[in-house]
Amino acid sequence: MSEEHIVRITNIESVTHDVRRYQVEKPQGYTFKPGQATEVAINKEGWKEERRPFTFTSLNTDPYLEFTIKSYNDHPGVTNELGKLKVGDELIIHDVWGVIEYKGPGYFIAGGAGITRRKIPGRDRRGSGRRERSVGKGWGSDGDAIARWRSAREFGAAR
Repeated sequence: MSEEHIVRITNIESVTHDVRRYQVEKPQGYTFKPGQATEVAINKEGWKEERRPFTFTSLNTDPYLEFTIKSYNDHPGVTNELGKLKVGDELIIHDVWGVIEYKGPGYFIAGGAGITRRKIPGRDRRGSGRRERSVGKGWGSDGDAIARWRSAREFGAAR
């Protein structure tokens, strides 16, 4: 049977003109690994069955769940509708799935709307006592995030 939770939005923060960070209640016992995702739907008539996959941008140890989502306002889809939501509105989250795992020091370069799932495993490693740092990050011409990381050991200094 599929897991389903209705969660209230507790905070919305603009990251760019079309990217928002949504914090929602974390159901008791709901766990995930960095890099995993869930399907999210809006708890409003006409949107409850419109599930879309989003990666968690919070850590499992955080007391809330967080998603960083780019809204595509050029058509009336889910991300456009998400951009209209306010604190107190509700989302429906489902089973946790997938994972991008940390496999040791190295580089990765990521870009586009899918970057969030690549950022979190590195963010999680920072809490593990291993020294890692971002050596470059920014925003592309269309507002999509781009980033590059490598370990402090590979970087040559633990700053």
